[in-house]
Amino acid sequence: MSEARSFEPTPRSEGEVDSPSRPLIEVRGLAHPTQQPRFVLAVIVCFPVALLAVVASALTFGLVPLYIGMVVLSVWLVARILQTQLRGNMLRVSLDNFPEILVVVDEAKRRMQYEKPVEVFVTEEGSINAMLVKLLGVRAIVLNSGLVEAMDDPHTMRQLEFIVGRFVGGLKARHMFLAPLAMVIDAVESLQVFNLLLFSFDRSTVYSGDQMGLVFCEDLGAAMDAMNKLSVGNGLHERVGLDGVFEQSDEVRGGLLSLLARLYSRHPHMMSRYTNLLGFASRRQPELFSAYLEKLPRDLQDSVRVAAGQAQHWPREL
Repeated sequence: MSEARSFEPTPRSEGEVDSPSRPLIEVRGLAHPTQQPRFVLAVIVCFPVALLAVVASALTFGLVPLYIGMVVLSVWLVARILQTQLRGNMLRVSLDNFPEILVVVDEAKRRMQYEKPVEVFVTEEGSINAMLVKLLGVRAIVLNSGLVEAMDDPHTMRQLEFIVGRFVGGLKARHMFLAPLAMVIDAVESLQVFNLLLFSFDRSTVYSGDQMGLVFCEDLGAAMDAMNKLSVGNGLHERVGLDGVFEQSDEVRGGLLSLLARLYSRHPHMMSRYTNLLGFASRRQPELFSAYLEKLPRDLQDSVRVAAGQAQHWPREL
């Protein structure tokens, strides 16, 4: 078993993160190969079913236009209430609060060519996690305070870029487009089986987001360290050994039980995200992949190459 190793990239000089010299990113070409077909399948199957359910319920009461209007109004109210809760209970990133995070977000928007406003909030939560909120004009990134503490210094800023980049990329690629449809399906118990298709699409967008985050942060070591922190926290991330990650990844990569464990989850297995990221880097970002390998012990380099090579078979495992 090779030793675990953490990567500390060279800190960026002041102002470098928002330098116009960093190239623009076309996020459409960074999507996981399963994302588009799963999106099409979800829309073709789920949208007519949800629409028929709404119309059928409306016909029961004989007030089709009024019923549909109430559904639309309800979704709009949920979005507005959610926005108010975010603004009322969490600290918003601004020039006065966490301006360094604002710089990262603005740079992500510039490079990914996303022009719509995005609010970023920090909430008091010790776990290293973050989430994207998108519903009817509400666009927000919520960062747990534990994550900010773990990634908010010059040596770990690229890890924060990985997190922010995957969310801004998700907004640009419209990963949350099916959120209103999911709300309708969740509200009707008999339709919840169709979540299997929506969750399948959601899992592919997680992989896509990781790939976008890597291209934005431009450092595979930093991206992998961010994944370690998401997995075990800030205090233990340096003790994560990739050989153990690859072993677990192999154990859950195939078989009926692995499939059943994934079906009703919006997220792929965390161990699978490691392998997918390495496979993407080896194919699409070879310079980043080579730079990452050079920092690893020789025996671990071989394991990483094997894991990255196996990733080409993973789309069917989703």
